[in-house]
Amino acid sequence: MHKTKLRNFEKLVFLAFLLIVSHTQMFAQNQDIFSEEEPSATEQFEKSLDWAGNSGELQIITLLLYTFTTVLVVVLLTIYGIHRAGKSREERMKLACEKFNKQADGLKLNPDNVSLLADVARYSNVKTPSSIFKSPDVFEKSLETFYEKQKKPASNEELAHVRELRQTLGFLPLPNEVAYTSTRQFSDGFRCAVQISGGEKASHKGVCIISNVGENEWSIDRPEGPAVAPGTPISIDITRPGDARYSIKTRVVKDSGDELLLSHSNKIIRSQQRNWARVKVNIVATVTEIGSDRAGEVFTGEIIDMSGGGFGVLSLPAKLQNGSKLSISFDLPGYGSVTVAVKVMRLAGRFGNDPSKIIHGVAFEGDIGRIREQILQYVNERQRQDKMSKRGKGSTD
Repeated sequence: MHKTKLRNFEKLVFLAFLLIVSHTQMFAQNQDIFSEEEPSATEQFEKSLDWAGNSGELQIITLLLYTFTTVLVVVLLTIYGIHRAGKSREERMKLACEKFNKQADGLKLNPDNVSLLADVARYSNVKTPSSIFKSPDVFEKSLETFYEKQKKPASNEELAHVRELRQTLGFLPLPNEVAYTSTRQFSDGFRCAVQISGGEKASHKGVCIISNVGENEWSIDRPEGPAVAPGTPISIDITRPGDARYSIKTRVVKDSGDELLLSHSNKIIRSQQRNWARVKVNIVATVTEIGSDRAGEVFTGEIIDMSGGGFGVLSLPAKLQNGSKLSISFDLPGYGSVTVAVKVMRLAGRFGNDPSKIIHGVAFEGDIGRIREQILQYVNERQRQDKMSKRGKGSTD
């Protein structure tokens, strides 16, 4: 059918050009009539007058024919271009759908999940539907558009399918090298710094734990303070080890007494906190306070993450103040005993549910060039081993 339409277009264009050629020839023939015989001067003058009138009429007719034919050709070519563009769009969509279905089959998604993903792609008008499988950012933006454009709220069954899809696609939990773009990507158990405005000063302030993340809402354990009314603005900061600090402004949906239910947001500000690669460790350390009224006090701590810029220290049992100066001694695997001077930069909250275990973020003090080099070498080697371990697990799955 497409080829038949193409042939019809070509015939119309060809006929239009024939009209131009035929009328051009007629005009030339009318001019040649006057050169067949040598008329007298009087006859030539009379014929010149007649020819001038006829020539004017022929020129007007020819101009109109040219104009009409040109317009006709332009219209036909425009229609043909639109037809071809539509056909190309259909072909691209067909290929995109085939690629989408192939990737869905490769992930062994059930028909309900495939149907839901297809709806998300359709509502969001994403140019390449298969990109939803690869990019957490595309997935979140498409899903946000899907929720906004739906005429009715998503059912509990649909929400359950979305949560299942996140895990199947590898978007939950989100890999550490991928930045958060939505609060729906958070995981239960994250520590966060919370501040609720109450006029001139904060009515609630403290470190809380994310207790649950759903598709409609998410919740944190409630900080101490008066009851919080629905719609109250709340500011939340989450520090992701080895990545950055994420700041979110959202609103309270409900205060249940034990938890605060919050609305989701995709307006997240990411602040890079460190340029050092960081790895998780489990190294026992001896911590000595220096430069304070408690100078010389010694207690045992544990280093839980490490970078070329500092440590995350799980101190037992003391809770130290920001700015406290410490000396930390520990055995760095492969390099022996190490002692460094550090300064407490932040309190990152309790470790797990044990209030006696408080995490302190510390930064190096003074010149530790050689020791920093050893720490960087250790961190790089640990990263290499972790990557090889992940690849090995991937090949056995």
